[in-house]
Amino acid sequence: MTSDDRHTIVLCGMKGSGKTHFGRILQQRGLSFIDSDEAMLAASNEALGIGHLYRTLKAPGFRELEYETLKRIISKAEAESETRFCISTGGGLADNIPAMNLIAKFSSRKIYLKQKSDILFQRACANGIPAYLSQINPERQFLVIAEQRNKVYSSFCDYVIQLYDYRNDEDIVSKLTSILDS
Repeated sequence: MTSDDRHTIVLCGMKGSGKTHFGRILQQRGLSFIDSDEAMLAASNEALGIGHLYRTLKAPGFRELEYETLKRIISKAEAESETRFCISTGGGLADNIPAMNLIAKFSSRKIYLKQKSDILFQRACANGIPAYLSQINPERQFLVIAEQRNKVYSSFCDYVIQLYDYRNDEDIVSKLTSILDS
């Protein structure tokens, strides 16, 4: 089943691309917003953040929790068929094929929020080097990951919003809203 009849959008993209930011703006405008990272933290009783959860569970355990969390989120969206939803995925969704397959079956409004890699790297490292990057040359490693994920998100998503082509948040929100209402 796809969510077309109740207008659900799924925001995808790298960490720091603005998925949560724009989801919260849409929430202020009446959409039900679910951030999958926040849902994962709640499900695991993790108070130290998504990076700590990743380091604790390691990649396979983290991806399994991500999949199970998205399954619960989608079940909620399907059960509340009259509600308009915005779902924000984790930045590493492109590395989780089972979770991507789950989302693909659910939504035909998957939106890739694409940002320039140098900006994403600065945002990702604002509070230290993320758990998925090594301490040795993290920027080079990040750029390789960003290039790989860009290819995945570009082919997986139904829409690509190149954030650097927009003047401000309001223009981006207008584009998201037009996709939601299409």
